Amino acid sequence: MRTAAMSLTSASGLVVILLSVAVVQGQNEWGVTYTSTQICALKGSTVVMSCTYTYPPQIKKQKTTVEKTFWFINRDIKPVNLKTKSEYKGRVHYSSNKNDCSVKISDLRQSDSAQYKFRFITNQPGGNYTGSPGVTLNVTARPDLQVHVTRSSCRNSNCVQVELRCHSSCRLPDNYKYTWFKNRQTIRSETSSSYFTSFPSEDTVSCAVKGYEMFSSPPAFAPTVSSVSFSPSGEIIEGSSVTLTCTSDANPPVTKYTWYKRGNNQPQSRGEGQQFVLSFINSSDSGSYSCVSENDLGLKMSEYVYIDVKYPPRLPSVSVSPSGQIVKGSSVTLTCTSDANPPVTKYTWYKRGNNQLQSRGEGQQFVLSFINSSDSGSYSCVSENSLGLKMSEYVYIDVKYPPRLPSVSVSPSGQIVQGSSVTLTCTSDANPPVTKYTWYKEDEDSPKASGQNFTITDFRSEHSGNYYCEAQNSRGRQNSTSHPIVVSSKWKSVAAGVTVAVLLPIILIFVFLLFRRMRALKTSSEPEDRADNSQQCPPNHRHPEEQDNHHYATVNFSQKKEDPVYSNTGPARCPRHKKEPTFPEYSVLTFHNNSKEQRPYNVLPLMVQGQNEWKVTYPSTQICALRGSSVQISCIYSCPSEINGQHTIIENTYWFIKNFVDLKTQPEFAGRVQYNCVKTNCTLTISDLKETDSALYKFRIITNQHRGTWFGSPGVNLSVTAHPDLQVHVKPSANQRSCASLNCIRVDLRCQSRCHLPDHSSYIWFKNRRAIQRQKSSSYSDTIYYADTISCAVKGYEMFFSPSMFAPTFPHVSVSPSGQIVEGSSVTLTCTSDANPPITTYTWYKTNQNTNRQLMSGKNQFVFESIKLSDSGQYYCEVENNLWMWTSNKIHLDVKVAPRPPSVSVSPSGQIVEGSSVTLTCTSDANPPVTKYTWYKEDENSPKESGQNFTIRVFRSEHSGNYYCEVEDSRGRRKSVSHLIVVSDSSIGVTFSVLLPIILLFALILFKKKRASINSSEHEVAPDSSEQHPPNQRQSEDQDNVHYVAVNFSLNQEDPIYCNTGAAQHHRHKEQMFTEYAAVKYSDKDRRTELQGTEEDPALLYSTVNKPQRS
Repeated sequence: MRTAAMSLTSASGLVVILLSVAVVQGQNEWGVTYTSTQICALKGSTVVMSCTYTYPPQIKKQKTTVEKTFWFINRDIKPVNLKTKSEYKGRVHYSSNKNDCSVKISDLRQSDSAQYKFRFITNQPGGNYTGSPGVTLNVTARPDLQVHVTRSSCRNSNCVQVELRCHSSCRLPDNYKYTWFKNRQTIRSETSSSYFTSFPSEDTVSCAVKGYEMFSSPPAFAPTVSSVSFSPSGEIIEGSSVTLTCTSDANPPVTKYTWYKRGNNQPQSRGEGQQFVLSFINSSDSGSYSCVSENDLGLKMSEYVYIDVKYPPRLPSVSVSPSGQIVKGSSVTLTCTSDANPPVTKYTWYKRGNNQLQSRGEGQQFVLSFINSSDSGSYSCVSENSLGLKMSEYVYIDVKYPPRLPSVSVSPSGQIVQGSSVTLTCTSDANPPVTKYTWYKEDEDSPKASGQNFTITDFRSEHSGNYYCEAQNSRGRQNSTSHPIVVSSKWKSVAAGVTVAVLLPIILIFVFLLFRRMRALKTSSEPEDRADNSQQCPPNHRHPEEQDNHHYATVNFSQKKEDPVYSNTGPARCPRHKKEPTFPEYSVLTFHNNSKEQRPYNVLPLMVQGQNEWKVTYPSTQICALRGSSVQISCIYSCPSEINGQHTIIENTYWFIKNFVDLKTQPEFAGRVQYNCVKTNCTLTISDLKETDSALYKFRIITNQHRGTWFGSPGVNLSVTAHPDLQVHVKPSANQRSCASLNCIRVDLRCQSRCHLPDHSSYIWFKNRRAIQRQKSSSYSDTIYYADTISCAVKGYEMFFSPSMFAPTFPHVSVSPSGQIVEGSSVTLTCTSDANPPITTYTWYKTNQNTNRQLMSGKNQFVFESIKLSDSGQYYCEVENNLWMWTSNKIHLDVKVAPRPPSVSVSPSGQIVEGSSVTLTCTSDANPPVTKYTWYKEDENSPKESGQNFTIRVFRSEHSGNYYCEVEDSRGRRKSVSHLIVVSDSSIGVTFSVLLPIILLFALILFKKKRASINSSEHEVAPDSSEQHPPNQRQSEDQDNVHYVAVNFSLNQEDPIYCNTGAAQHHRHKEQMFTEYAAVKYSDKDRRTELQGTEEDPALLYSTVNKPQRS
């Protein structure tokens, strides 16, 4: 119950006080009680505001009588009875019951909304009373109803029983009647403001004030089907933050949201709230999510939404099939498995060698279809998708193989002398290593020895023969080729030594004499007199025009400051250099010409910054700031403390851009510029930067001195940009001990902008697209792996992050043009790889017999202008930046070429003895290889043999002749040059050793004699030719065609026959020499006559041999 305060009025203040005291004493008897202080009524309806009032029956024995009662509006300055107000005329009725002060207002209007109070007046002096606080009436055109649930009993998604109340935002009178609607159908039996009923989840319930059904409340209903959304939309990357939001329509509104993740056929609760945040999402968070929204009328579960978390490949694993021991020649499959989302799109296989990776192929499986020992080694795979890549651990492949073809070495090498010690050593590559060596001699079944070495301590002739070894391990055995060992007798060695000792000095003497003779002939052919060089042009002679174009400049300096510095320019002369003392340089420079008139020009007064203690220093002259941020520009200034006895006072300091206008007075900088000057330091702060703020800012000082103003140069150049244009600069750290793996490196990182950002800027670093929360400076050090990416951004400008820093991608080599490569064409190899920092070095290699030869570095292309067969092979490139070095896949160049001119070798080499076996071998480079070899003998049309080797088992004299081979492949054919093979007996070597010095001496004497005859013919008159011929001289026409042949016969039948042919001369025959002469005619006329009608060879020579009789 609320009790109204009593209000008394009086003409004198004393009465008011007394009465007030009396009222206070009896205040429990004065009062107005309002049934309700807040009433809401509908426009056009009737409202009753009820109250009761009390008063003391008597005061000072004077009976209290109520003289007047009425209601008034509180806003009236003086209480005015409602009934007397024109706007309420005929609509206000007061209750006539004793002590009942209710009022009824009909046909309500919205203007009737006000605070109403009741007042009564008694016969007591000052006995007027107004009840407070009164009744606040709110008249509305519509009731603004809501259905409230006051009690419910729910099971699963349906509520069994609920109690509903029709509630208005303002309290309606209790006498109002209501209409209830269920699923839009009127419930006739219910007219109160409360309704008790069962409530299925699909039902709706609403209410209205009777007579105002058009203003029914919004329907009350359980949550409808909920929906789930997530942000950010698009691809969800592991490590990012994802927010799930549940939306559901319900009345009353949803009071509880519960999140579930589906797993193993039943949902798992994950949290509550309208939003569910996965702040650092992981791949394990992938799955189907739903939310359950709930209010007092029921609950509803949403459809499932699938969250697909993308992530780079996990650590791959490599499996080998078949498992167990790997044998050479078998097929081995390496399989790379890696979890990734999206799935791995590329697998690359690498083999480790010499501290670098060699690319071997691509694909999830790497098949070595015919594995070889060279395939042994450590293999790893790199799995890659659009988000990154990851390298597996290394798996070692150990290829087992039987012994390779053993090689046999003999110690000592060279000729083996009877009685010496000989050691044979057998070597063979095998895995596992060779466990047993056995030695055999051809044509003998029993082994000679076991062990890697076989030693014959006393070598004799019966030990000569072919030896071979057998190497054996658990995978098999292999025999070497036969190795011949022959004992050499001592007399053969002595004979060989004597032959060399005799022939070598003779050959050297002949070569020396011939060389001296040729030098003498060359010297005599050169003229003795040489050209006179006295007519050469003097070195200092120059063309006059050229001389006139040379001038020298003379610059004169003075020790006096008042004297100007001047220069003189004139024609070129020989300068005389004198050591001049150094002079001070002054600011005025005057140039003079050669005339007496002195004309100063280019006079430049020099002003020195900081002169006489006036100085402004800017810590930074270049500053870059971001749009919307704040920047501080600082300077330090100084000025002389006094000038001419007058103390210097700083009257004003400010910053300006142009025309010396203070920044604070410019409208575009209003409210954004602050100066903070402490002593000689002054800082300009500009907030909320705009790109138009980019300018050159300078600081100005104004003092009390005469012309005592100063501004500092060069000023500070401020550049305001919308985004920072960042780059990550990286270099390897000096300390690499924290990174022991080949796959990681310790680096120093720095976030740099093209313009200098303020030092107080904060940065955010991202590693693999995840923010590194602890790093806020512009630089830091970290250990990174080759698959990592690093980027940076200025705090608050994360949308403008730098390009990511990453290691080179695995390089790839391509060849152009594609297709068959023909010798002589131009071929280009291109190495492709992406990196940031960019790749600085490309290096090309060629692989030959498991060795790598560096070809070139510096360019990503390697060009063969005219490719050759020798360029065939495997090539790869190596890329490097200042962080990483990677090796590409190998690409094979197969240069096609027609056969080269074949070469023929003969085995055995040297002399061929009749009855021995001779093998001719034809060799030619070609690609594709030679497919056909054919052997021919000159002057014979039919081929002798086909195949690379041509063997004559028993060589006889009729086999002697010129042989050649013809090679052929798909690109062409080629013939070798003829190779002469002549049968020889055992006496040829001895004959050659005796005759060779004789031949050389004879050639020397003949050469000297011929030179002497030439010299004599040049200085003397020739004698009569008639005296030089014997009486049996032939006719002159035949004499010119007559030549003599000297034929030497030996008494030894085994010696060969030698002959010499020369011009016909007079010969003195000596009977002791068995010399015969033959006249050989070369008569074309006679020859043509003889050949007519014959089939003889025109190249035949005929000779007549006359042997003189012995006397």
